Amino acid sequence: MNKAEQRARAREILSSLDEEYFSLANSKITASVINSSWFDKSENIFVYVSVANEPDTSKIIEAALKSGKNVFVPRCISKSEMLAVLITSVRELSTGRFGIPEPKYSNIVAYPSQVDTVIVPCVCASSDGKRLGHGAGYYDRFLQDTQAIKICLCYDKLIFSDIETSSLDVTMDMVITEKDEESQVKVF
Repeated sequence: MNKAEQRARAREILSSLDEEYFSLANSKITASVINSSWFDKSENIFVYVSVANEPDTSKIIEAALKSGKNVFVPRCISKSEMLAVLITSVRELSTGRFGIPEPKYSNIVAYPSQVDTVIVPCVCASSDGKRLGHGAGYYDRFLQDTQAIKICLCYDKLIFSDIETSSLDVTMDMVITEKDEESQVKVF
């Protein structure tokens, strides 16, 4: 399947799932993240703000803020560039580009090289760390310049045997699903 077909297949799968599935899956993914040793060690974490049928990051963001981590979230400033903007509260977020909550203003922005952990969204992923994003390339461009651990959150039902990639696509270090516990998270 090409990227367009994979995105269409993922939308079809998502539309077949019920709220109970999402609730349970989100709880398990969140627990896997916030109970992990890498999360505990992270000081500067860049994490997407979830929307619609993406794995929920709200409790991950809250846990990171509560534990005193520097939490950066995306703010799209053009059709090709996003910034990692520091927040101290989720109340700083309002609807931005693409309907995604983002910080309005901040004087503190992290360069990709300044974050140690990046939690990335996907449409679907493969079990070997490939991810298919929404198609704008924001994260792939950001990830080109970082040595941070790259983690993709994905519902297990959206793990495909293979994901079509290009030379610009960045492979993840981990893909975490609701079926993973820290000891079972795949590290590539």
